[in-house]
Amino acid sequence: MQLFECLQSIPDPRKKRGIRHPFQPVLKFVLLGFTCRLVAIEHMVSFFKPIWSQLKGSLGFNRPEPPDPTAIRRRLNCLKPEQLQEAFEQWVSELIGNKTFMASVDGKAMRNVKGENGLALMLVNVFAHDLKKRVSRLF
Repeated sequence: MQLFECLQSIPDPRKKRGIRHPFQPVLKFVLLGFTCRLVAIEHMVSFFKPIWSQLKGSLGFNRPEPPDPTAIRRRLNCLKPEQLQEAFEQWVSELIGNKTFMASVDGKAMRNVKGENGLALMLVNVFAHDLKKRVSRLF
C-alpha cells in the first residue's frame, strides 16, 4: 500500500458546504512539500505554482491555482496528529511487515517546541539499513 492510499483513511473534518480543495490532496501537497525540504507553507505554494498544471491532477486537485497558504493551514489545524500518525504507522507496518532488519536510531529534543504536556517534543529517527527506509516520529 502506498502512503497516499493510507492518507485516504483520514476523514475530512470540514462541513461539505463551501469546500474548494479536497482534504486528502491538501495532505498530499504538504507531504510532497516536506519531501522537497520545504517547511513553510508559503514556500510550498510558490515552489509548486509554476508546475501546478502538471502536478494538480496527480495530487487530486481540479482547480487552476494551488490552495492559498492560509487555506492549507486551516485544513491542517483541523487535522488531529494522531490520525496522521496512525496512517503513517499503517503504511510503515505494511511496508516492513514481519521482516527482520538492522536499524540505526537517533533522537533529538526539538528546541522551543513544546508538546501538550509542556515538555519539549522529541524526534526519533529510525533508518532500516536493509530496507533502505527511514521513519521519524515525534513524542
